[in-house]
Parts: sequence; C-alpha cells; structure tokens
Amino acid sequence: MKTIGLVIGSVIIFDQSLKFFAGSLLNIWRNQSLFFGKVYLPKELSEFFVFAILVFLILNWQRELIKNSFENHVFLGLMVGGGISNLIDRIRFGYVIDYLNLRFWPAFNLADAFIVLGMTGLIWRIFKPDNRAIIKKEL
Repeated sequence: MKTIGLVIGSVIIFDQSLKFFAGSLLNIWRNQSLFFGKVYLPKELSEFFVFAILVFLILNWQRELIKNSFENHVFLGLMVGGGISNLIDRIRFGYVIDYLNLRFWPAFNLADAFIVLGMTGLIWRIFKPDNRAIIKKEL
C-alpha cells in the first residue's frame, strides 16, 4: 500500500506544479466539462461525480485487484492521483486547468494522461491470459 500512496502523491505534486507554471509558460484552457469535453455539469455536481468515481475506484479495486501486485498499485495510484489532482482544480477554480493541446484531440493535462494510463494498465492486467486464471481462482 506504500506504493499507491507514493504514486498518488507524486502524481498530484507533479501535475499541480506543472499547472502552476503552465500559466506563464504555456497556453492554458479552462476545462469545465468532464470526459474529454463531452459532458457539462454544474460545478458542485461535477465535483461530487469525480469524488464518487474516486471512492468507487478505491473501495472496489483495493479489494479486488490489489492482491500485493506492484503493477496494480502503480496503475491504481496513477488513476487516483490524477483524479485527485483534477478534483483539486475543480474545488479551487471551478474548472480543470489543461495545458496540452495536440490539435486533433481535446486539450488535456498530465493528470488526464495518468488516469488513462492507469485505466489502460489495469484493464490489461485484468484481461491478460495468465491473470484471468488467478482472478477466477480467487472468486
């Protein structure tokens, strides 16, 4: 569990530091939506929604997937750390600060990239052939 805390803290510190400096070094976008700019909710509702997802991830995956796997700890830490970093923005500013724009994709930030990387890693771990047998045994 120490790994998860270390990854979460590192993601938050790194992303929040980049957001702090991005205003003077890069163009920033004020993202008031969720899910790649597709869903708009009132500020309080979006904060609740993000918080609820974080609680679900922590409670559900801690119980099911952690099972002393270093990789799972890292992937879950990336997701939760990215979610908390974006939640900090929503609470402080009412929007998420995005500073990366690839032109062919909606603007995003490092926390978003960590969330996607963590989710992709966990999905890969779940559906990897040798892991499916282990998960079936535990159920």
